[in-house]
Amino acid sequence: MNLGRLLSRRAKYLSIFVVVLLLFCLYSFKSLTYTTSKRNGFQQPIQSKNTIRKDPNSILMLVLSNDQISDNPKFLEKLLLDRKEYAQRHGYQLVHKKDRDIERKYGTQNTWSLVTAIRETLYEHPEASWIWVLDPRAVIMNTGESLKEAIMNPEQLSNSFLRNFPVDPLKPHIRTRNKMDLEEIKLITTNDYNGISIRSFLLKNDDFAPFLLDSWNEPLFKMYKSEPELAERSALSHLLEIHPTIMENVALVSPKVLNSYTDSAVNLNYQEGDFLVLSNCENAASCERFFDTYVKQRRPYNPNKKKPYN
Repeated sequence: MNLGRLLSRRAKYLSIFVVVLLLFCLYSFKSLTYTTSKRNGFQQPIQSKNTIRKDPNSILMLVLSNDQISDNPKFLEKLLLDRKEYAQRHGYQLVHKKDRDIERKYGTQNTWSLVTAIRETLYEHPEASWIWVLDPRAVIMNTGESLKEAIMNPEQLSNSFLRNFPVDPLKPHIRTRNKMDLEEIKLITTNDYNGISIRSFLLKNDDFAPFLLDSWNEPLFKMYKSEPELAERSALSHLLEIHPTIMENVALVSPKVLNSYTDSAVNLNYQEGDFLVLSNCENAASCERFFDTYVKQRRPYNPNKKKPYN
């Protein structure tokens, strides 16, 4: 056989082999990326590729209901109607998700569905400037008061921000900053005897959000053995303790601002005038009783009341 023809044929086969190998490597890489993304609980970036003009005052309320509440259609409808009325009154969007749907879609554990639900919501609503995560076991006691009035206007936030305050009461050496530029605040939350609260908090929808959520969703945190009901909040508490880059963008405010309780071991119990109240009810029946009891006690809405902030 002609040597030149033989070499040409071998070169052709080698080229085909290289192309096949490259295609296989590309497919393997995509498969690995998809599997890793699915395991981490989400498959899409938060920000849309399209440029979205955001209203700096736009707020989105997220309600994530667990199985116990989702399985009680009567109470769930009552709860969501109440949230919808508040949201419409103040010009907010309302999003409801079920943790079982998040778990089914992304394969997450139900005790870790909150982080994924937030990420999915921010991806679906890139126009929102802030997301308010509010536990379904909460009652807004002053429905005439907006978040801007309650906490988000600069004067109110400056007065509420806890300076040089322990992030975790059990670890008093880790503290918040003495000074903070209000423009740097990306996360507004509270803490109690279990650490950082994730039952009522505000997260700004900018470049900080994916950074925080990716860090919070670290698989090593999920491997850590802790009480299931404290899984996500324990991880966030730990993250704030060890990550000063995140902590410097967090405004820790008094629990009485966003997280008054019905039964607290410390002085955090609800008092008349508090913005909202949270319950530790364990099933839909007890949560509905709590809801009905406190709705009857809430301040009547006065549409003619003059707003202190424009």
